[in-house]
Amino acid sequence: MERTPTEKRREPRFAIEAGAVVRLHREGQSVCATTLNMSGCGALLRLAAPVPLAVGDSVVCDFDISSESGETLPCWADGTVVRVDGSNVVAVDFRAGCWKAGTAGTDSSSKAR
Repeated sequence: MERTPTEKRREPRFAIEAGAVVRLHREGQSVCATTLNMSGCGALLRLAAPVPLAVGDSVVCDFDISSESGETLPCWADGTVVRVDGSNVVAVDFRAGCWKAGTAGTDSSSKAR
């Protein structure tokens, strides 16, 4: 009988393509990125330019996500790099995040989902 590998993710991932900016805590450097997939606790991002990131680096990700009606739902997440594939694909595990203040239907204390 063939066994399926156990899924290690805490939450399901969804193929969401959204713009993002990744800011590195240690250098203050920012790079544009596109999400490849997202969940409530992380994201896989393709960076627009190679950046020397390593597992364990702290980053802040600013996302521009749109609702089905086209309304922009900007949010941010503070996280840790947990995987680096080559020089421009990184996986980030979120520690905290929220919708940006002033976003319709949200307040600055709402957690990113």
